[in-house]
Amino acid sequence: RGRIASALHLLLVLLFNCSVVRAQEKPKYKAVPYDSIGNYRQNVCPRHDLYYNGTVEMRDALAGLELNVVLEVGRLFPLKDGAIDEEYPGFMGTLLDELAVRAGFTWRNSFAVTYGPGEGKTYTDLFLWGTNAYDLYADWMTQTVERLKRGLGSPEGFYDASYILVGVKPESSEQKASLFNWLEPFDAVVWWAILATIVGSPIFYSILERLNQTDPKERLSFSTNLFFSSLVFSQHFMYLPKSHAARIFSGSMAFWSLITVATYTANLASFFVVQNTPVIQINSIEDAIQAKMPICIWQGSASAEFVSKQYALDSFVAKDSEEATFEGVVNGDCSFALTSVTSWEQFEKDRSVNSNCDLTWMGRVVKFVDAGFAVKNDAGVLCTTLIHNVLNIHLVEMQADGFMESAWLEYFRKNQDIDCDAMAAGNDEVESLKLTWDQMAGTFYVHCAAAIVALLVTVWGRMNSERSQNKKAAAGDENDEDVSERIPAINSIPEHTEEGIDSVGPTDLQKEVKRLRKSQNKQNKKLTQIMDLMQEILNDENTLKEIMDDSAADLQFSEKDS
Repeated sequence: RGRIASALHLLLVLLFNCSVVRAQEKPKYKAVPYDSIGNYRQNVCPRHDLYYNGTVEMRDALAGLELNVVLEVGRLFPLKDGAIDEEYPGFMGTLLDELAVRAGFTWRNSFAVTYGPGEGKTYTDLFLWGTNAYDLYADWMTQTVERLKRGLGSPEGFYDASYILVGVKPESSEQKASLFNWLEPFDAVVWWAILATIVGSPIFYSILERLNQTDPKERLSFSTNLFFSSLVFSQHFMYLPKSHAARIFSGSMAFWSLITVATYTANLASFFVVQNTPVIQINSIEDAIQAKMPICIWQGSASAEFVSKQYALDSFVAKDSEEATFEGVVNGDCSFALTSVTSWEQFEKDRSVNSNCDLTWMGRVVKFVDAGFAVKNDAGVLCTTLIHNVLNIHLVEMQADGFMESAWLEYFRKNQDIDCDAMAAGNDEVESLKLTWDQMAGTFYVHCAAAIVALLVTVWGRMNSERSQNKKAAAGDENDEDVSERIPAINSIPEHTEEGIDSVGPTDLQKEVKRLRKSQNKQNKKLTQIMDLMQEILNDENTLKEIMDDSAADLQFSEKDS
């Protein structure tokens, strides 16, 4: 009989739910908080008896009941033109609809709404009034010891109300490529002093060498001295002083370079290495209080009641709404906002609160707390505890089968209008203690520029050298032409000489002719040697002139002999 009655009961529930027309979905009751006259909490003791005697199961004990529910209008339950939004009834509407289907009750035609605890009241006061006047207070109530003592119960939680601190993200220094970041360790005055020392030291060094009457051949030019002076700044000492005064001065310069370069190196490292660690580390609410950093709290909330009992109130700034606590941080009224995990998940991606994604969760969880619906603990008068037990069964199942997670994902998808995760990935602000190209680019750029200048100087010198060689080659060709014009004049003995010799007769004159011809052959060989030598030492005009003078003297001697 019990099973048959249970089946008939479920059939009636299904028929009842199918017959309900969602025509009137505005609040049925006008809720007047803290008014003891309006009481809509129903007696469910007969239903409890059906469960007790085995007629129905606990999960079906509310089947067919029109549950009187009170909800708070806000983010989780918005109203559209004073009625439930049929397109999306909010997270609370979605949750109640699913519970109604699973447990077999209705609620849309028997609900009331509130708008917060009101001035001078807390949410504990509001929950006590709501659970006394209605079957269910459908909002998230943080479970505290005091609320349990005062008869407030809560089935399986669906809201992570753990207390956390939210603050502004620490500012990170944005690194950009700079050509002159290697100049950062010293100010302009110091750099000018270094430049003056590098340029002035070789002048003073040369004066010392001259005053000490150093051999002029051993003195260095100013350009060489300046080059050596610049090398001293890079810890390369190239001077070879000849006098005691020069040795003292060069030793002093080496010591100055050692101190200057060591100071520059140490200071340059401090400029290049980016320190990411904030000056003050806030890991807990105690750290913030000790650092005298103000914290915004939601007045009348369970978190506000918690800190008021644990800490001095002069560290906190009360705000009249949870959203106002985040706005206080953005506006600079507070350093942190004390909120809950799920609340932060809602506001984190809300453009109206966190438009620039500047806010972030700071430190550890202050206290782990769960939150769920509020129900009066009544086991004997109106048996409201039965509602608590039935809802608890279905809420646990909804957590297990993943409905609760999907409901939250749908809520976030519909209500969040900014993606801070995508912005963070776009900025790619992963910082490291390693030196980056942006930090070291300046030194590389300067070195490359010096290499380019050196290359240009080399090309310019090469062009000048080729131009000089071409001029010398042209001058050499002119000298060759002059020599070739002079050589034919001495290339052979005049014809009248042989004719005169033949007219004398074939006596001793013939011997003389042979001697002269032999002398001429020797002279021709000598001229050939001169021509070969001229080709080898074409660019040496002094040598060529000396050889030509010797040749002319020999020719004059030969002509006299002739």
